Amino acid sequence: MRATAVIGHEKDWTEFASRNEAFTACLPRLNELIGLTFMRHLIGAGFLDKVVFFLGNEAVEEFGEVLVLAGNGYGTGAQKIVRGMFERMVTLSHLIRNPEDSDAWVDFGDVSDHRLANATVTALGGGIIPDEVIKEIDRRYELVKEKYRVSVCKKCGTTRISHTWTRLDVVAMANNDDFLKGMIIEAYLEPMAYTHATRRSILARVTKLENGGIGFNAGSSPNEADRAMCAAHKLLLYAIELNHKYFGMDNLDLRNQCWGDCSAVWKRLPKVEATEAEEKPA
Repeated sequence: MRATAVIGHEKDWTEFASRNEAFTACLPRLNELIGLTFMRHLIGAGFLDKVVFFLGNEAVEEFGEVLVLAGNGYGTGAQKIVRGMFERMVTLSHLIRNPEDSDAWVDFGDVSDHRLANATVTALGGGIIPDEVIKEIDRRYELVKEKYRVSVCKKCGTTRISHTWTRLDVVAMANNDDFLKGMIIEAYLEPMAYTHATRRSILARVTKLENGGIGFNAGSSPNEADRAMCAAHKLLLYAIELNHKYFGMDNLDLRNQCWGDCSAVWKRLPKVEATEAEEKPA
């Protein structure tokens, strides 16, 4: 008989569920709302319709990823997911408010593909990507690259192709959305410290030993786990809210109940300074 691998930590999950009993109790209602919002097919959808729908679906998936990591004690890992989840919700909100930017967002994919192909060839050598694929990537890049040309030096006229599809950074875009503006610290700036190689990411795992030395704390990080779960919960509900408003859906009573659950569940956590994203957005 083959041995069965058990993935996860029962002790950490038990402690997470005990700390967050109210959260686990509200999951059935949240799953009902998720189903009503995303368990459907798009028929005759336009391009922006697809973007709104599928970015919303990604929020559902990332919420599940945060739950698995946070529930098993990997709080800093859960924080890393939250950072990407926030960026996707910022993009979703921006495109809904500025549909004229949709082409720039999608066409930048050709710039990204071109850069990836070049980096792959540089690292692994020619022949790793078929010539016909390279030619198609180059062709598509040439069609769109001038959209993203920016000035490097006005004096000498040097230019380059931008590293991003918009001249607004994530924080600037978030500041144009009252709800997301209130989550910049807890869902973007704080998680970014764990996403990148920073001093804070190291210090968060340092533990003092009885012999006076220091060591790496390989144990669970419940505080980071709960904060990540709280942020992911709010971001998921906002993705649902954006989809409901964009597609003209209803389910108002259920949406209000789920926002109320979220507010009640996480009120035990310390407030994040400069954050007002506790209530359902207007």
